[in-house]
Amino acid sequence: MEEKGLSAAFERLNRSAFRRRFKLSAAMKRYVAEKGLETIRRHAEDFVRQRLAPARPPNDGRQTPMKGHPVFLAQHATATCCRGCLNRWWHVPLNVPLTALQQQKIVNLILAWILRQVFVCRCCGACCRIPDGIVRVSEREIARIAAFLGENEETFIAAETELSPDRKSLILKSRADGACVYLTEDNRCRIHPVKPDKCRTFPYEWTNPDSHHICPGLRVCSTGPDGMI
Repeated sequence: MEEKGLSAAFERLNRSAFRRRFKLSAAMKRYVAEKGLETIRRHAEDFVRQRLAPARPPNDGRQTPMKGHPVFLAQHATATCCRGCLNRWWHVPLNVPLTALQQQKIVNLILAWILRQVFVCRCCGACCRIPDGIVRVSEREIARIAAFLGENEETFIAAETELSPDRKSLILKSRADGACVYLTEDNRCRIHPVKPDKCRTFPYEWTNPDSHHICPGLRVCSTGPDGMI
């Protein structure tokens, strides 16, 4: 499976009327909440290993039902339902067993779609207050944010960024309490329309080991009925 990034993958999928039509029902969302995303991930790994990974899966093209499990819906929505779709959409060769890395990427895409269906942001600002959190900014992002704030890039860099601990990039400065400098008192982002990719893609494309404890939305949708990992 080609390394295109989840954002690019979903942009392409969203252009397909057929792929867009798949949605999780309320019952399916409850199932995900009750089981937790880690259990759903294990189900997805089993389905992919058994039904997609072989070079010539039995009943290829018809091995994934249209209903019955959130993973099945996610597979149709992400064009990971059969080897033919994997080949047409993601250029995965036919008649060759899937590697462990390919299986992992397929499962990641499936879980990302499910998370997009069930996650609801609480607008609590918790993700903007992570102690020692680092938000790297690229040249493109610096230009966008500076323009949005009506500043020139040099002024923005000097006032709003600092060198990352690994000295490889610039990062946004934080307040003394660890919160992002752009987080308002009512938990809104002052630069929301142009916020960096790291902020925009959380939690759909990345999390860290503490994310489920920090984010109430993730705690509800991905850790099972007891609310604990």
